[in-house]
Amino acid sequence: MRYRFEAVLCGAVALLFGLLLLSGCAAGRRGQTAVPQGVDTTTAVEADTLADALYGSPEAERMAEREMERGRQDFETGEELRSAADSLAQIESVDVSRTRPRGLLGKVRTLFGDTTVMSPATEEQVRSETAFRSAAKHFRRAMEFVPQSPDPPLWLAATLDRLQEWEEASQVYRKVVETRKGEHRLWFNYAYACLQAEDYEGAITGFNKAIDVYKLTEGEEISLPNTYRIFLADAYTRTYQDGLALATFQAALPFALAEDSAQILQTVKWISWDNGGIRTAEYRDEAFRAEQEERYRDARREYVGGVQVARTKKARAELMWRLALLEYTEFDPVMGLERLKKLLDEYPDTEKDYWESYGKMLYGHAQKLEEEKDLRAALSYYLQGTKFSWSGQGACYIELARLAANDPARSVTFATQALDFPLTKEQLRTAYTILEDAYRQQSNWEMMRKYRDALGTINETNSTSR
Repeated sequence: MRYRFEAVLCGAVALLFGLLLLSGCAAGRRGQTAVPQGVDTTTAVEADTLADALYGSPEAERMAEREMERGRQDFETGEELRSAADSLAQIESVDVSRTRPRGLLGKVRTLFGDTTVMSPATEEQVRSETAFRSAAKHFRRAMEFVPQSPDPPLWLAATLDRLQEWEEASQVYRKVVETRKGEHRLWFNYAYACLQAEDYEGAITGFNKAIDVYKLTEGEEISLPNTYRIFLADAYTRTYQDGLALATFQAALPFALAEDSAQILQTVKWISWDNGGIRTAEYRDEAFRAEQEERYRDARREYVGGVQVARTKKARAELMWRLALLEYTEFDPVMGLERLKKLLDEYPDTEKDYWESYGKMLYGHAQKLEEEKDLRAALSYYLQGTKFSWSGQGACYIELARLAANDPARSVTFATQALDFPLTKEQLRTAYTILEDAYRQQSNWEMMRKYRDALGTINETNSTSR
């Protein structure tokens, strides 16, 4: 599961209301050119021409203001419906009641045969989206009437935020910051939209600009919103700049809330898994996900990709081990065994778990070969299982002793070697039975009785335990 910070809009709408209350009325309605008292006629005409350049023609300004008013009303409606949807979502149970589509939108849908029922929260969310789309349409028209006005783009950008139409939102914010370069919150909003639109280079530029502008305008860094650092680090992560990502996360850590600290530390650990090899970690996560979804070919492809780009021996070994297990269980056991043996030959001092997996794979494949009556091949895999330390090393000796029953001397040798390793009671019983039979065939009555008595002791212990 790839790390992502929870999306936070960070006050875009609040910023808009503050800016617009101050600047939205700057362009008042004007009629025909009037000469103010105490002003020359030529100056009045010049001022009127300047006003047209700044605010557009009086007619265009009136049309734009009308669209803005409609857009603001739709935006506020969308906000109210969105808030209602959030509230309903919090109180709805799993068995939430469903309702038919309501209102004008519902009637239109029903006329076209859509009788889908939805939860009240979902319905409010749909109505909210409809209101926001209507608002965006009005703001776009206002921009056409008065392109030089700063207010319509701000409102449109906030609306696109609400609609999560990030690519267009980033483009609109980009135009806004060209004329409002000294407002760090707008730079952040631009960068956040870029991040969501997967324009990571634009996001990095925007977040860095937001931080720089904040320092210049506020004169301090300690009060810098920590989300600026966190999202910048996230953007660095997505562009595989592990050094900058780690440094930025570390810079954000002292200022983070408890829940953010946990996420930051988890992300730092994730980046550091392959010594900053972010791409390797992505391959690993994608492989895990594919395995869980039983997309085994996709999982194999991701593991192979991870092995190829791994920076560290540890990461490469883990991916090869997991790939070998996958190949053994879902593709070809021999393929998995060959890959894991290659890993262990290359890194003999690697994790004990890898040796343990190799032993179990050898043992399991040998048993399958026995079922297929290929005893010669089975002997090879059992014998390989005795050549290194793992929990089933003794069990492999027992299997060799069993397969060598037609050669009592060899059978005794293998079974005796098995006793040097930890065995279960059932494995001990098998070993003692083999030794008893082998010594009988050799007419070694003393050793036969020894293992017969040992076998009896085990059987008595089992009877007592019952």
